[in-house]
Amino acid sequence: MPSTIYRAAAFLFSIACYGAFLLVFLYLLAFLGNLAPSSIDLGRDMGSLQNAVLVDIGLILLFGLQHSVMARPGFKQAWTRVVPKEMERSLYVLIASLVLALVMWQWRPIPTPLLWHADATWSFALAWVVMGRAGSRCAAAKFVAPHSSHLIYTRSCAIRCTWDGS
Repeated sequence: MPSTIYRAAAFLFSIACYGAFLLVFLYLLAFLGNLAPSSIDLGRDMGSLQNAVLVDIGLILLFGLQHSVMARPGFKQAWTRVVPKEMERSLYVLIASLVLALVMWQWRPIPTPLLWHADATWSFALAWVVMGRAGSRCAAAKFVAPHSSHLIYTRSCAIRCTWDGS
């Protein structure tokens, strides 16, 4: 059984990992809504169209590959030989958050072809309502409490499992 100090440190690390996720997720909403200085449509110089497309596809592939590889049972088994089992999910969340931050940092906006544009006030407001509702539901899904016996329950149980040492 790990010491109380180890459990507390691991618990605080898990809280920090989920804090990083929350910050990156909030920035993602600003990134997608063109509210951030560098966003999906604005900011960084794209260079050539071909370069921008290749960089963006590479970033999407990196994000998908990281999620796919780290979710595999074989990877988890090997990973928990290096990383304590109770911290595995928290590290996954942290790494996924860092990769998403990299995607947003290196994203190359592609101005054409324009896929859609909201000119009317109602369509712009509807888009923001849909994005806000989806964003809040995604963030809330991380902290759903199915019953009161859990300190903090996440879909992945990462924070609770870190404290319990399971």
